[in-house]
Amino acid sequence: AFTGAQVQVMIRAHDIDDGSETLKLNSAIFGPGFSGGSWMQGGEVLDSFSLDAGKSVPETLFEQINAFCQDIPAGGAVGGYIGYEAAAAVMPDLGLPDAPEGLPLVHLQKFASLELFAPKWGEKPEISSPHLFIDPSADIYSPKVQSVIDAILEGDIFQANISRHLIAEWAAGEPEAAELFSLMVSNQTADYAAFIPMDQGAVLSNSPELFLSIKDGMIAAEPIKGTAPRSSDLITDQKNARDLQSNEKDRAENVMIADLLRNDLAKVCEDYSISEPAICELRSLKSVHHLYSRIEGRLGANKSPIDALVAAFPCGSITGA
Repeated sequence: AFTGAQVQVMIRAHDIDDGSETLKLNSAIFGPGFSGGSWMQGGEVLDSFSLDAGKSVPETLFEQINAFCQDIPAGGAVGGYIGYEAAAAVMPDLGLPDAPEGLPLVHLQKFASLELFAPKWGEKPEISSPHLFIDPSADIYSPKVQSVIDAILEGDIFQANISRHLIAEWAAGEPEAAELFSLMVSNQTADYAAFIPMDQGAVLSNSPELFLSIKDGMIAAEPIKGTAPRSSDLITDQKNARDLQSNEKDRAENVMIADLLRNDLAKVCEDYSISEPAICELRSLKSVHHLYSRIEGRLGANKSPIDALVAAFPCGSITGA
């Protein structure tokens, strides 16, 4: 399974004992969405594949990744991440910048096994409040937003996802990556949570969104577009959910990305096999309501999971249309 969203945390990735098991410095952890129901931890690392930030992205990148994903032992797995900027391999005209913060553009490990991991997230670590700031500042960001509006009005694009970088700095007592991950998932665990430690830092994911899943020849995508807050007041909470489901703008965004992914999957699926089991359905998490859609199809006989990834990369709900 692939997920589209991630949070990159550039701090040390040391051990932390959460009361049941230790998050190991040299081992990645994957949430229940990746395995279908259980937390898993990578076992012995047999091999690794990495592309450093700042290097040119080869057109053959996904062919190299495909070759790396061969010969996975029984019970083993390949886990890690492929950064958004790897899109330069399939869409070189985008003019993407280097991967941020010095992390590798791609970081994959081949594990001899995946082992059950039984964390207990109930006891939250004590972490001091950081200083938060956003890059770029509003005076730089606002003209960028206007340029997107202008491009839409000109008919050059349908939608763009323009974002800013939220940065947290601690004056003293900097927390470890594993402490932050434990705090993140104890507040709310999303299916596609993951902890990926590296020498350069760590990637912490707590995403509810499935990019692609392939199992028994069936491929599925579940883009999320549209969000509303939860409320402790039941009547208000139900109103927020109803308003989200009827919101014209949120539904239009969701349908647009569902259509984009349907088009992407059509490149690698058998003819007439694509269906839409869910369009603009409500998914309620601890703190927010989401609208999600689900697109399914049967992978073509001569197509591999990496072919499907290339066809849909980068994730439409991140990129826009």
